[in-house]
Amino acid sequence: MPLRHARNDRSPRSAAARRHLRHRADSPSRDALFQPLENRLLLTAAPLGHVDVFNRSFIRGWAYSTTDGPQAVNVQVTINGSTTTMAANTYRADLAGAFGSPYHAFVFAMPTLNPGTSSILVTAVDPLTGMRTTLANATLTDPAPIASIDIANGSRIAGWVYDPDANGPTQIRIDIDGVQGTPTTTNVARPDVAAVFHQSNLGFDVSGSYAGHVVEVYAIDQPSGKPVLIYTNNHAPKGYVEINNGFKVAGWAYDPDDTSAHVNIRVVIDGVAMSNTLTPADVSRSDLTSLIGSPDHGFAIDVPGLTPGKHLIAVYALDAQAASAGLTLLGYSYVTDTPPTGHVDVVNSTLIKGWALDPDLGAGPATVSVYVDDMLYTTVTANQYRPDLTPYYGSANHGFTVTMSDLGASSHSITVTVHDDRTSNQNEIVIYDDFINNHQPQGSFDMIKNGQVVGWAWDPDAPGTPTAVDVYVDGLYSKTGTANITRTDLQNVIGSTDHGFAIDLPALSFGTHKIDLYAAESQGNVSTLIGSKTVTNLQPLGMAEQITATGVKGWAVDPDRLDAAMEIDVYVNGALVQTVAAGDTRNDLLPYFNSANHGFSMTFTSPLSSGQNQIDVYAKDTNNGLLIAIGSKSITV
Repeated sequence: MPLRHARNDRSPRSAAARRHLRHRADSPSRDALFQPLENRLLLTAAPLGHVDVFNRSFIRGWAYSTTDGPQAVNVQVTINGSTTTMAANTYRADLAGAFGSPYHAFVFAMPTLNPGTSSILVTAVDPLTGMRTTLANATLTDPAPIASIDIANGSRIAGWVYDPDANGPTQIRIDIDGVQGTPTTTNVARPDVAAVFHQSNLGFDVSGSYAGHVVEVYAIDQPSGKPVLIYTNNHAPKGYVEINNGFKVAGWAYDPDDTSAHVNIRVVIDGVAMSNTLTPADVSRSDLTSLIGSPDHGFAIDVPGLTPGKHLIAVYALDAQAASAGLTLLGYSYVTDTPPTGHVDVVNSTLIKGWALDPDLGAGPATVSVYVDDMLYTTVTANQYRPDLTPYYGSANHGFTVTMSDLGASSHSITVTVHDDRTSNQNEIVIYDDFINNHQPQGSFDMIKNGQVVGWAWDPDAPGTPTAVDVYVDGLYSKTGTANITRTDLQNVIGSTDHGFAIDLPALSFGTHKIDLYAAESQGNVSTLIGSKTVTNLQPLGMAEQITATGVKGWAVDPDRLDAAMEIDVYVNGALVQTVAAGDTRNDLLPYFNSANHGFSMTFTSPLSSGQNQIDVYAKDTNNGLLIAIGSKSITV
């Protein structure tokens, strides 16, 4: 059964991952109102950092976040798209004066780079906010060996190799017919080469039986150890693609270096290999004997089902002998699988009627399937006479009728599909997807109060079942709650009471957000939007007014939750030592917040260590749990 798709003119489905919402976020800032009481750190600062050493051996530097203080920043090193992550927590004495802690350095040991140029990106990432700072973006080069082949015949291969990284003789390797040879070191004096590169013994002169074989000569790069091809007598495969129509790929291919070998064929569709198994070109073709001297080089490969649309089908031959040779393109073709089309003209509890056709079948009839409540109900052939289609499609026999008299009057989902018969797996294209005898859910998004979204929701088609309510933030699905709280006021509205909800707000970043609520449809239809509101999550305010060797004292308030006592976390030397609630009475706060119970006072349960101690005090946001610094002090005991 194919998935049903929500129509563009309907609300999103009840499945959370398939719902879509509109976005709006605007609300004036209230920072100015509380400015006289503020002593807080914004969680919007990107990490700081610097790369001091950047070479093929090491990357060294430091990274620090003003937001996180003693917490280590993550450093990511990306080399040619591959990323390694480490913590910037290594000791560097010179950092202590600037950041109050010396543990913000990092050292990255470079892996051996491949010959050529490598792109390297170094980034500092704040572990709390995810904000990033680029510390370095550059390239490093491992020069590939330079070489020349002076003699290459059936019994002798001679030349020279210079590797800027080798500082002396370089290893070479001679492969025969794709079989790796044993590396040898250059040992022939070449004064002409030494005069240029100021190194001796860069030449080589190797005897062997090379006649009639594919020969590949490699220089072994230093320090990577990678073989770099410097010579080959190999010839690429040859061939021709005679059929490439989306159903089959056929033709012939051979290797000029060994006409007795069977070349392997790879078919690539839209950049993806058709299968992991190569197909040998070994089909007998008598017509090839006069062309290449051997008949067994044909191939015929079935193409699997294509999705509707345009596709690029490329055919490659893989060399039969040379390890260095890549794929050789024999030919390519653009193939279009035109999707089926159709329309449902009538749908009710007794009858479904419409038309359907597959343009790839010409005048041939298409196959139509009808699904009821996600189960196959029947499959029919669209071959009824419909003369109104002739002016548009050139043929008329594409109508269909399905009798549905046994369904009854209850609610049902109806899905009608047309089979795409060009594809081997007969994909189905949906031409109708909706409900009969179905009612939309009802509900209301009443308010946002005390960190919860409050309202009610129910589905008339399932009045005794609690309705699921999906919460979206700024257009993205966040969480699902259930409307099962008793609301006596609903009795006069919907004739039932147990359909209220109070769902905790999802964790929100600081700022203004749009909250949308959707009531799920009990029959599996698309969900119904029951309300949208904006909410602003303000940063906590507060101040650690006294920080001593025995404890801390101050106040903290979350402007969004004046009813709740904030959590205060106290860190000593980067470690959490105690947590206290800011719920003490502070009448001096009453004029500012119309609320007084926001003070805190805490005595250390264990004495501070001898020496210097860094004390940091944070207020934890009641919604997202982020820590806001409200005080810091260094105390020597």
